[in-house]
Amino acid sequence: MKSFLSVILIIIVSLLFLSHSFVRSHLPANTYLAWKNLGHQETDWLLSWLAIHKNQKLKIQVQTRVYDFDYQTLGIVFDLNKTYSELTKETKLPFPQNLVTFYQAFWSSRTVMPALIFTQDYYEKMRSLQFDFSTQADQVLVDAKKKNLIYQNHQDLFVFDAKSLEKEIASNFGKTTVLKPKIHRVLDDQGKIKIDTYNQQLSQVLKGTVNLYYENGSQTVAEFSESDLQSLLQIDYDQSEEQLSIGVSEPILEQKTRQLSQKLNLGYDLQFDQNHLKQSLISLINSRFNGDDSDYIYVRLIEKPNTNGDEAAQYIEIDLSQQKMYLWEMGQNVAVHRISSGLYYPTPPGRYRILNKANNAYSYIYHVWMPFWMAFSLDKKVNAYLGIHELPYWVDGAGQEIRRPRDFIGSPHTGGCVSLDVGEAKQVYDWAEIGTPVLIFD
Repeated sequence: MKSFLSVILIIIVSLLFLSHSFVRSHLPANTYLAWKNLGHQETDWLLSWLAIHKNQKLKIQVQTRVYDFDYQTLGIVFDLNKTYSELTKETKLPFPQNLVTFYQAFWSSRTVMPALIFTQDYYEKMRSLQFDFSTQADQVLVDAKKKNLIYQNHQDLFVFDAKSLEKEIASNFGKTTVLKPKIHRVLDDQGKIKIDTYNQQLSQVLKGTVNLYYENGSQTVAEFSESDLQSLLQIDYDQSEEQLSIGVSEPILEQKTRQLSQKLNLGYDLQFDQNHLKQSLISLINSRFNGDDSDYIYVRLIEKPNTNGDEAAQYIEIDLSQQKMYLWEMGQNVAVHRISSGLYYPTPPGRYRILNKANNAYSYIYHVWMPFWMAFSLDKKVNAYLGIHELPYWVDGAGQEIRRPRDFIGSPHTGGCVSLDVGEAKQVYDWAEIGTPVLIFD
């Protein structure tokens, strides 16, 4: 009997020893890591399996697209040791508590979540990582009538919900599946804020009348109303550079200056200097756009030509009363030069053409050289050609060139020809051709 009991005791001890050894090296039944049942798996196998997933590859769906990531890219750190310790802690219980816990596990379950550390890099990544589903770029339209910009937002951007993605990653640890976290549409209003700021600045430009003063004067001679400014203002927006440009409409400005000329009875000889007026207006517009409340500009009156550019495709106009030369090309006044016309023999008004040209011609009447000579008439009264040329010069006995005074330009001092200042004559000489019409007005 004693022998039988001894055998039974030996068997029981052996079974307990074997059970203890098994429990120490195997996970209890129904032990889950997130979704995966690891019950009865060896602890050595568990360690290897966890190591494989230390930098797990992830597939994450956004709308209809699937993107590839991994832990390292997203700023996620997997604490393998902590996860392993939590999963195997029941195997390390003292005897016989470990056996009791092991057998109780058949009727219960325990779930451990992987020890994932979502670092600061992860949250920065969540803020910066955007997914663009836009089918067209944002647009900025110009309302030419109201003189403002219209912002059209076509952006279709999405970002991850960081907490939702954390849950998806942790819940699917070790699983080859496509994660589908929550996403949020990004409301990027930076473009709209910029355009709204531009519109506020444009409204400031159009706020208040602009008084016009003559140069060196203090009395208002005219004004541009707010509606005048609205019609004069010209705006454009460069989509590629995202820059607004502002200016003045030249056709509208020309129309307004004609109306002002009639209102002020400037007559046929004077007109507003449109280039000066345009630059003054642009300067005021830029000042207002940048926050200044400027409300006046100075205007300048100049003598105007006798034609408007429609006499020929290219021609020279000379006004003797103004002592000015106007060059016209394709309807545009391309240059204005001061001249000196005939004093001893007044330059005769009329319609002429350039008859011949020479780099330097000699006058046997006045014994002077005339650089950049362009004859326009063979005058029978003086029995000589009249022409356009640079201020003449003669050569003294020492071989020195002595030129007519440059202050002659601007008043009559010639024997019938039209003199131009040094440098300007060559410009006209290079521009004009034989046959170019020359119109001279008194």
